[in-house]
Amino acid sequence: GKKKWEFSLAFVWNTIVWIMILNFFVQIVNSTAQGYLKKQQDKEMATLKGKSSENHQSVEEEEEKD
Repeated sequence: GKKKWEFSLAFVWNTIVWIMILNFFVQIVNSTAQGYLKKQQDKEMATLKGKSSENHQSVEEEEEKD
């Protein structure tokens, strides 16, 4: 009867809330991972450029510490 309906409504609501929370976390992780990957790619590019001009590499490393 009524109790079962209330339980299923609460279950549906909890599920929706959990999906929203999980989705929120996934988005945060994704954006964080993308930023991290971009940094890694930038480092690789800097390393590749650094091979052609060693001087340029040391300047970039100084800027990164700051």
